[in-house]
Amino acid sequence: MLTISEETHRELTKNNKPSKGDILYTRVGSFGEAAIIDDDIEFSIFVSLTLIKTKTEILNSFLKYYLNSYSVKILAKNSISGSGVGNLNVGTVRNFLVPLPPLPEQKRIVAILDEAFEGIDRAIANTEKNLANSRELFESYLNGIFTHKGEGWTEKKLGDIATFRNGLNFTKSSKGESIKIVGVKDFQNYFWIQEYQLDSVTIDAELKEIDILRKGDILTVRSNGNKELIGRCVLAGDLSRKTSHSGFTIRIRIESENIYPQFIVYSLKSRHIRKQLIESGGGISISSLNQ
Repeated sequence: MLTISEETHRELTKNNKPSKGDILYTRVGSFGEAAIIDDDIEFSIFVSLTLIKTKTEILNSFLKYYLNSYSVKILAKNSISGSGVGNLNVGTVRNFLVPLPPLPEQKRIVAILDEAFEGIDRAIANTEKNLANSRELFESYLNGIFTHKGEGWTEKKLGDIATFRNGLNFTKSSKGESIKIVGVKDFQNYFWIQEYQLDSVTIDAELKEIDILRKGDILTVRSNGNKELIGRCVLAGDLSRKTSHSGFTIRIRIESENIYPQFIVYSLKSRHIRKQLIESGGGISISSLNQ
């Protein structure tokens, strides 16, 4: 939302002033989304929105649902003009055909849709809550495993059982081999590298054998503006394309056949270890990981 002068506001609203109950309809870029103005406040709209004022024979909520329906979204998509971001002209929207049942029938349809969407919202909220509770339970259990060690457990520095390598640095002007790359955005809360989501990049020269990811390699974020992302890790499975990792990440390669890479990943993802990594500073280096 931008702040403009009173003079500009008056100029923008002199012919059509937005009011509570009107519909705003997106027409540039992310076009074809309708919403009702719920607040009684003074504001102006720019060219990216169409202002729709309904007449007495149609409910604003009925029209909103209709404009947001799948068939009208397809109609809007097929009606855009111009290249690039595209533009849904006001004149085109004005010529959309709208079914117009009697007002009592409109109210009945709106009531059904309101109830359905409220149910969907509740289901989504409950699902998200259940997922959060499940994750909290899992993380609590995971943390318990690695903070209360069992009989026969030993401790070793990660550097005693693994080798480390920083990721690749490249630019848009690089003119070498084209490969798949794992960047910071590809970690999220994943356990395994999601190969289908990886970007293709061009690096300088050919990819060295030592920089090719292998099954069982672990990647961790070593540097990021958000400290909460530092120490996130993912595990490489079978990769169908030649793949490496970006300069903001570190590859950990377990060198002992007696150590299960999945176990190390679970350890690194435990709350106990993550806390240590996050608190270690604004940028983790290989030495910070006990090479």
